[in-house]
Amino acid sequence: MRIIRVVVLCLVLQVAVRYLGVVEGADVLLGENWFSTWGGAGPESPRRMVVDGGAVYAVGRTASTAPGGSSVFLLKYDLGGEMVWNVTWGDPGYAWPNELAVVDGSIYITGAALTSEEKPDIFLLRYDAEGRLVWSATWGGQSWGETPSSDEGYDVEVFGDYVYVVGTTTHNASSTNEQDVLLLKYDSEGQLVWQRNYGKASTYEYGRCLEVVGNGLVFAGSLLEVESATERSAWVLLGGLDADGELAWNATVGDAYDGVTLKGMVQDGESIYVAGSANADRVASAFVMCVDHEGGLRWVEAWPEDETQGGMEIIDSRLYLVGQALTGIRDQDVVAYGVNLDGSDSSRTTWTREGNQTGWDITVVGESLFLLGQTGEKGETDVYLASVQNPFQVEVGGRGSSLISGSHLALLLVGVVLVSLLVSRTRWGVGHLRGWASSYG
Repeated sequence: MRIIRVVVLCLVLQVAVRYLGVVEGADVLLGENWFSTWGGAGPESPRRMVVDGGAVYAVGRTASTAPGGSSVFLLKYDLGGEMVWNVTWGDPGYAWPNELAVVDGSIYITGAALTSEEKPDIFLLRYDAEGRLVWSATWGGQSWGETPSSDEGYDVEVFGDYVYVVGTTTHNASSTNEQDVLLLKYDSEGQLVWQRNYGKASTYEYGRCLEVVGNGLVFAGSLLEVESATERSAWVLLGGLDADGELAWNATVGDAYDGVTLKGMVQDGESIYVAGSANADRVASAFVMCVDHEGGLRWVEAWPEDETQGGMEIIDSRLYLVGQALTGIRDQDVVAYGVNLDGSDSSRTTWTREGNQTGWDITVVGESLFLLGQTGEKGETDVYLASVQNPFQVEVGGRGSSLISGSHLALLLVGVVLVSLLVSRTRWGVGHLRGWASSYG
């Protein structure tokens, strides 16, 4: 039966190619407008960028200012790729950022920095638009045996007059086999208002992403259960909170995988979109999924053997993502994805230039895509900011025409119906956690 389905699917695709001259998802090479780099003697690694007020802000980690360690860098560019200023924080030492937010001229950055006990604490920084540090705050908890906990901030959101940080912690853990999702709430002056933990005993919950949704917050991450040294199961994890951190709902989305890493999340008021990587049978796949406001799965798209870093944005009813794919034993090219918000019209394009490039973040400025990533070989990498042509804005039609005839449209509709009947769009399911609990500090 499965062979018959595959044969019919192949015939449908042949009809589409023969009559329409288009295959959805075909690779398109991105054309470059300009390319700017930044770096010093040590390796540099970017994380995220935000376009705000005619400027581009980018954050990452640098080893150039902290020999043997790393510091946080914050860069400001104009929209033509010219550097306006750059600052660093955390040197000498070992600090790394994971996310930034820009609201009303203030720049917020969160990540982690090693303490004297060699355990990471969460940091939250606030800069003004001229690169001046307004304030900094750190947070660290206590773990089993009264030892310092391992804590890391992964995302930051401004909600009303408060700043929220989501991350992962071993604070209040009962054993070494436990981590929880952590949420911190700060006021506008950097003073901690409260801290919340979310998790259950003897499991690993990782908080990776945070979004303001309606009158509350939604976090995304992963749940990992370890049965033995060789057996583990992981799921995408979502949770809904009110402004005081009270847990309203939680859900796991997807089948059990060997590993799941959430990299990014955005929302449009109606749906929530999360992106990351899933590993099964030693094969990693990049994915993006759409869920409702209580974690119910609406659709998912996956690209086997690609890797996404979670940089994601919604522009004109289209979802943009970025990542990378291997092109040889060591070389990588940047891959950009465009998906309609209903999950249709999935397109994958590549951007190649000499050397090794990875893609960490993406946004749309005018008619161009802005890409943030890493360029160079291991140990000698720089940060790049590039403007490339946006291929997702180009209408693609059959054999040089942007119009499809009535007979071709009928064939296409028949093909779509057959494919939807014969091939499951996703093997992801939806499950709800049992034994879930919240602990408050």
